[in-house]
Amino acid sequence: MQIQAINPDFEWKNYRKVTSGTGEITASFPKVYKPVIAATTAHRRLAKIYEDGILSPASDNMKDGSFLIGQWLNLYGLLYSNEDVNLTDIKDEKSENFKVNLLTNRNFFDDFFTHAGIVWWIVQVFNLFRRTKYKEKIGLDPNKITTKEAASLILTVPNPLRVRPSLSSNLTFTPATWAARKISDHETTQSQGNLNSISTTWNVSYLDLINLVKETIQKNLEALNEFKFNNLNINLIENPLDLDEKKEIPGNKIRIRKIQTVTPPKNLITFIWFLLAEEFTEIPNIDFENCNGYFDKEVSNKDGSLKKISGCKNVLKRSRFRPCIYCNELVYKRKEKPENNNGRLLLATEQGITVCTNTNNPEKFHKHRQHKRRWCSQSCRLLLRKNSKL
Repeated sequence: MQIQAINPDFEWKNYRKVTSGTGEITASFPKVYKPVIAATTAHRRLAKIYEDGILSPASDNMKDGSFLIGQWLNLYGLLYSNEDVNLTDIKDEKSENFKVNLLTNRNFFDDFFTHAGIVWWIVQVFNLFRRTKYKEKIGLDPNKITTKEAASLILTVPNPLRVRPSLSSNLTFTPATWAARKISDHETTQSQGNLNSISTTWNVSYLDLINLVKETIQKNLEALNEFKFNNLNINLIENPLDLDEKKEIPGNKIRIRKIQTVTPPKNLITFIWFLLAEEFTEIPNIDFENCNGYFDKEVSNKDGSLKKISGCKNVLKRSRFRPCIYCNELVYKRKEKPENNNGRLLLATEQGITVCTNTNNPEKFHKHRQHKRRWCSQSCRLLLRKNSKL
C-alpha cells in the first residue's frame, strides 16, 4: 500500500489552561504546536480516552467525560476548527477561548466519543494483528500469508456495532455494516454475520478485517482530504516469501512503498486518520511503549504534602525488532506464560528464542539498549519527573 507523507509544517492549537467539572469545560490560552512532532501517537491517546470514558469510567467524578475531553484539549486541542463545523454555541466571540456545557450540548460530547470509539476499535484490531501467533511467529504479516490462509484465519475482535457512528455524524464505519449483514442459510462465509449489539465480540476472518479496516480509513480520509491507498483491492500473496532462498516467489502481494507526496491535513481528526493509515502499513514491524509519565503519580508540594497528578496515558512508537546489546540478534518483546519465568516480559527472536548465546550476558536473556527518548513531551517530563513517586 502507498500512503502520503504528512506535511511536517501542519499546525494546530491546544489549550494551556483547561478547567472541567460538573459537565462544563472551559479552555483558554491557545498555543500553536506541530502535531507531526508532538502528537505522533495521538490516535492511540484518543482510543485510550474512549476506553477510560466509556468502557471503564473511573468511579470518582474527577475523571468523568468532561475531565477526559479537557485532558485532550490540553494535549491536542479540538478535533475540528470552527471553519469545519458550526461552533457558535461554544465559541467565545471575544477571544479564541471557549466554554461548553456537555450536559446541555450533547452533540459535542457524542461527536467526540463517536470518533474516539471508532479509533479505539481500529487500534484494538491493530493490537490483535501484532500479537496473534501464526505458524510459530508472533504478528500477522500480510506479505507472508496467502489469500486462502487469510480467509480461513478467524480472529475475535470487539463487536463493531457497539461503536457504530451516531446518525448525526458523517463517519464511515464499514465493519459495523458488514457484521450486521444478513446471511442466508445457503450462504457460505467464514466471517460471522447477523450480529447484534448484545454480543461483545465478533468472529471475522483476517482477510475481511484487512479489507474492512482499509476501506474505513480510506473512506473517512477521502471525505476529509484527497487520499488513496495504492491498490484499494487488497491481495495477499498467493505464495509466501521463500525464507530459505531469501527471494520472492511470484504472486500478488500487498506492496508497501516509500512515501512519495506530502499532504497537509485539513484538521486534527484528519491528522489522526493519517496516523491510523500509517500504522496500518507498518504492522507488524512496530510496537509501542508507555511514556515514563503514563501512570498517575503523587508529586510533593513545597510544603511536603502530596498531590495526585494524572498520567499522560501516551505511548511512544518503537521499531518492533531491535538488536540485543550482547549477541546482536534482532529481538522483540513478548510475554511468556505465567509458569515460564513468572510471566516476565522477555525479548525473543522471530523464532521465539529468548536465551542469549553471548557468554558475557550475566542474565542469559536478550536485552535491548534503552531508548534515549522515554517521555512523550518536555512538558510531561517536567510535570512528573521531579519529586514524584509511584
